[in-house]
Amino acid sequence: MLMKYISVVFITLLLKMNIIAIDSTILPSMASAPPMNLPTSWEYALFSGSETHPLSITSSSTYISGDVFSNHDIKHRGANLQVDGRLNAVGRIDSHHDQLDVWNQWEDVSPETAPDFGRVIRRLVSLDAEVYDQNQLFEGSDLQVERPMMIKGDAAFKGTEFVGKDYIIASGDITFDVTSLESLDDEPLVLYSEYGDIKIQASYSTMRGILYAPKGTVQIDVSSTFELEGHIIADRIELSGENVEIYGLYDEISLLNGHHHFMACNDRYYELYSEVPFNDYSTPYNTPVVMEIQDLLLESSIARSENIVQSVVLCHAALDKVEELRTKLEEEQRILEQIAADPFGDYDGDGLLNGFELEMLRDYTNPMVYDTDDDGIPDGEEDSDKDGLSNLLEQELGTDPANPDTDGDGLLDGSEYQLGTDPLLSVSGQDGILDSEKTYTQTIVGPVPDVKLEITAVGDISKAVYIHDATDNFTIDPEYSFADNEHFVSGLYVFVAELPYKHARIYLPVDRNKLGDRDIEQVKMVYFDERFMTFLPLEKQGMDPDSGIVWGETDHLGMFALVYPPNM
Repeated sequence: MLMKYISVVFITLLLKMNIIAIDSTILPSMASAPPMNLPTSWEYALFSGSETHPLSITSSSTYISGDVFSNHDIKHRGANLQVDGRLNAVGRIDSHHDQLDVWNQWEDVSPETAPDFGRVIRRLVSLDAEVYDQNQLFEGSDLQVERPMMIKGDAAFKGTEFVGKDYIIASGDITFDVTSLESLDDEPLVLYSEYGDIKIQASYSTMRGILYAPKGTVQIDVSSTFELEGHIIADRIELSGENVEIYGLYDEISLLNGHHHFMACNDRYYELYSEVPFNDYSTPYNTPVVMEIQDLLLESSIARSENIVQSVVLCHAALDKVEELRTKLEEEQRILEQIAADPFGDYDGDGLLNGFELEMLRDYTNPMVYDTDDDGIPDGEEDSDKDGLSNLLEQELGTDPANPDTDGDGLLDGSEYQLGTDPLLSVSGQDGILDSEKTYTQTIVGPVPDVKLEITAVGDISKAVYIHDATDNFTIDPEYSFADNEHFVSGLYVFVAELPYKHARIYLPVDRNKLGDRDIEQVKMVYFDERFMTFLPLEKQGMDPDSGIVWGETDHLGMFALVYPPNM
């Protein structure tokens, strides 16, 4: 049976593989917080923790690059033994050989204990592992493992060729009965038996990675060559083969202590993030989920020194967010292509044509969203360039919704629309005068009906004219307010112009409730003269008795009201 697993999360670094054996004492704790004193490098290519059994090597030719440690004896049988490192034994070094080449040999050294990597490995691998709840037998001519596996029980592989990478974790034994065993694509393979043994029986084996059996035996029985780039850590180690080659790598231990997962996750993040199809509407700077991703990565980096598991969990949460973002923006890209292919449609229903939003409002509105800034105002009713025209009206008039003065004559497009000039022409008439230099009479409506100001000025003065109701804020004397004075038959209004003007006409309505049965035709418009601190009548004024509107012309603005003169 062909077993293939597709790796999704971990992009393992091209590291070499190590085998380590440690003394069995107590069952590994499954507490939530992993040990924080795990090493980031490991000097021993082979580490046997048993105090009752020797580290045993039987081979015609043995080559080890790195140090070897045994809490008991080191026993070697074979023709040649070459160790580019140091042999360390709590007991004796017993070697029967024809040729010996060892840098250093030390006997009667102090015992050592390997760190407990079990909790970290299990919790990290579980993020992306294929989980089996019972013993598993994998059979076939070509066996391949590409994704982390966790087996509750024994894991047995039987067949011709086996290639694999990532992690195989079993609570019981891990056994291989194959012709050849190799790392897939030269990537590391970690074999971790929690409470059992790791047994490899093959014609030859070429691996990168780590064999880790803290409570059991790593037993290698290879008829020709066993080559390992990495470490073996186990309670007991028994190596047998025609040719045994072990190349220990210090940084390979990161496959066990979690830092490999951290780096692999970060590498995957940069790879995934580079594939996110950001566009003009969803950029790294305006997409809230990007900030969430950055926060998760920052928390992951901070947690790395104290809780590597939490660090990797946070990094994977960031990966999930990037995946979600990529999927969302891929769909968004498809929609944008659909919108671009239909320039006269209106995908988001805001009244603006697709082509108009894409070409004219690219920096302001999103053609996929009815209300881009989510302020309750549809994009069509927004005034993107603040010229007084809605985007819809700009579309209708043919003006530029991103340029407040399309024709560049000094008048805003909205002003030209209100004044009756052409916002697409700097000179609307035949007089040769720029529209902004012409004189216009505009009507400004006040805060209550029929309070108005007709004002004549060069250009658009409307944005610089204000009318305020001061009725309740003006006192005639300490005892009486303006509203209480029976001679005033209107509200009190303040007219302000912040730009020069030529002349103005003010319209105020008579308050018939205040007038009562008095003659409306006697009502006069007055202004407050600040020099004499009193109200004076305008020289030129008139009124319409039917509408009750009084008008007055003035060349100065200020406070105005209507009075019924005393003694009338």
